[in-house]
Amino acid sequence: METVPLAKQKNKGCFYRFIFIACIIWILGVSVMAQSMTWIFEQTLFESSILLPDLRWLIGIAYSSIISLPLFMISFLSPISFLKKIFKFWGCIGLLGFFLIIAKTTSITNAYLVACVQIAGIWLLFISLFIWNRKGQDLQKVFLIRQNQDWGMALIFSAILGIPWVLWGSLGSVVDVILNIIVAISSAVFLLFVFHLWLDNDEIYEEASRTGTFFWGLIIFVGLIIFSTVLGQNGQQWLLVFSIPLISWTIPLFLHREEKNTQYFSLLILIAFLIVMPLLWFDPDELNLIIGSGKGEILSWVNKAVITTVGILISLMIFSAFIRLSKFFERWIYQYQYWIGMFSWVMLIVLYFGLGNPGFFGETYFVILKDQVDVTGAKEMGDYRERRNFVYETKTKYAEQSQKDLRTFLEGFNVEYHPFYLINAVEVKSGPILRFFLANRDDVDRILDNPVLRPLPEKVPEISGELGAPLEPDWNLKLIGADRVWNELDIRGEAILIGQSDSGMDGLHPALSQQYAGYETGDDYHWYDPWYYTEAPTDLSGHGTHTLGTILGKKVGVAPNAQWIGCVNLARNLGNPGYYLTCMEFLFAPFPQDGDSFRDGIPELGAHIINNSWGCPEIEGCDSAVFEIAVQSLRQAGIFVVASAGNGGYSGCGSIRDPLSIYADVFSVGAIDESGSLAAFSSIGPVTIDGSNRLKPDLVAPGVDILSAMPNNSYSLNSGTSMAGPHVAGVVALMWSANSDLIGNISKTEEIIKNTADPFQGLYPDCIGTDQLPNNAVGYGVLNAFRAVEAAMNSR
Repeated sequence: METVPLAKQKNKGCFYRFIFIACIIWILGVSVMAQSMTWIFEQTLFESSILLPDLRWLIGIAYSSIISLPLFMISFLSPISFLKKIFKFWGCIGLLGFFLIIAKTTSITNAYLVACVQIAGIWLLFISLFIWNRKGQDLQKVFLIRQNQDWGMALIFSAILGIPWVLWGSLGSVVDVILNIIVAISSAVFLLFVFHLWLDNDEIYEEASRTGTFFWGLIIFVGLIIFSTVLGQNGQQWLLVFSIPLISWTIPLFLHREEKNTQYFSLLILIAFLIVMPLLWFDPDELNLIIGSGKGEILSWVNKAVITTVGILISLMIFSAFIRLSKFFERWIYQYQYWIGMFSWVMLIVLYFGLGNPGFFGETYFVILKDQVDVTGAKEMGDYRERRNFVYETKTKYAEQSQKDLRTFLEGFNVEYHPFYLINAVEVKSGPILRFFLANRDDVDRILDNPVLRPLPEKVPEISGELGAPLEPDWNLKLIGADRVWNELDIRGEAILIGQSDSGMDGLHPALSQQYAGYETGDDYHWYDPWYYTEAPTDLSGHGTHTLGTILGKKVGVAPNAQWIGCVNLARNLGNPGYYLTCMEFLFAPFPQDGDSFRDGIPELGAHIINNSWGCPEIEGCDSAVFEIAVQSLRQAGIFVVASAGNGGYSGCGSIRDPLSIYADVFSVGAIDESGSLAAFSSIGPVTIDGSNRLKPDLVAPGVDILSAMPNNSYSLNSGTSMAGPHVAGVVALMWSANSDLIGNISKTEEIIKNTADPFQGLYPDCIGTDQLPNNAVGYGVLNAFRAVEAAMNSR
């Protein structure tokens, strides 16, 4: 289409300037909508309890289509030359979304693949534009470092902008760092190339000279908004969109049009650095509400970094304006810019090692071997201690022997690893290259992710409850008849040891302290913390203290005279197969805090009953079969394993999806409220994730507004199937305390609990289709402690 001469554009100028403003509003509105929708889907995928399809790719296609196609159409129709170029500048950036769409179809936790797709997509579009437009062929000239380049200023600005990220973030693995640096440099090259194609010309500079720096910044700002939206995912886009675009009004400092010398290399340093900061210093997998929304958690530090970065950017904009106004200061700063820039970077490095979290904090992976030893013969042994020792010795010896070649291989490369025996597996701390070679070994069955949260600048503060100690048993204990067991049968769980793996436990809480097995003898063999290696029982989030309180807490627990040992597998609300299995092994055969689980474990000191108020979804690295062999072994050893069914009931039938609650050898528990109705959040069966269609849960227990202990001598009302499972653990403790002959007899104990359960009187979800017991909503009914203990006392 023929371009209208500048002199004849005035009549149509107002209309197309209105179109220009309307496009900006349109782009910003659509960007906010796309960001919000993507974020909601990502939170859903992280939560895993609402089973919606992953439509992030569809949002990405829609966004790029809604942005790019209208912009190119308007640029074709517009008679105003400089507006044509601006619309094409924005449209080309929007096209990037099409080239990155594959990244939005990958697993939400596959950061390596996402980064590789981002790199490939950026360069594919870059090459396409380069070939399409011959002006790109002189690009080699613009990135040459010339004598009058202002890269010293870029170093100063980038060092200042790096301060909040260095102070409050943590690096990932070496591979994470390398890939994200390549993503950032590739992005900066692409953005500057698109700028070079459409904006680095006399018409744009002439218009900018009339309208001022604000016009320049606005054009670049909108472009960076589009870029941040199409590039980021898994939470990164919010960091990018808040921390990158405001650099737009600083960029004109490096545009020396009168000298025909746009400072591309300086801009490359500045833009690449600004993009790489959010990518490097915060793991996108952690930027979700489930993991990072707690007090003192990662999102609070991310917000702090972003807000500080925005403040710095605004300050730099003011500083840039001041430089232009003050000729003396401008000459002085440009004369010494290189020395100031290098000094700034030295100080940033000093700051990192002095006040930051220096080091690489890469994710590990979980290697499961093909050969697994069978210990089914243990259940035929009459002596309980003999059973436990047999399982421990058989498992440890077999694992040590079968892992010998793998361990030698890892040691040859100085790779850190941690071996396991309940599952013949090894946790490996290394990168994707070694993982590839391990996956192709003949003795390896499969390799799972084993995500590890990066350290925080400060320890997460302890959470306390808002209530005081109760004066009498609360409704949940009365509903199941626990108070009748104490008062009429005089049984309170004596001589039974509970194993609790959770966020931790407050060992000083008056409801729990005297029942702690290490209360008089010390913490070795009674407490283990693979997260922070605390020496005595502690709990930051309160979840573990609350669930343990329901099992055996004074005034709030089902079996208040039972004892307990504990292990931390979920200190910051993101576990992994390694943490979970470490705690299973410790609770089965405790070892000293500085000991070796293979050589120093003592099975007879282990728990009779293990409560698991947690699930291990895919985001934590688990597949459906990961712990199946471990819980089978625990059952053979005579350990009663309780698991909460999960809080995915809103998704309907088939929402029991995560280990451990899906397994046949685990007693799974759903939740009811005070009226006896099934809690809406309580996950229901059948178990479809492994193709078994197994009936779950086994029964239901109180799980809504449960009063129990919290850290710092406090109490609170909490809800979830996490609160329901501990009731069953406490009832088993009462049963085994009442009849020691039942200890280790898992099948008989389960039979009694199921046969003595009360009928469920509430409404069933529509998908259940029957009120006959057992069923996939409530299993065999509602837990009845009194009837179960009575039956246990009469069992022979």
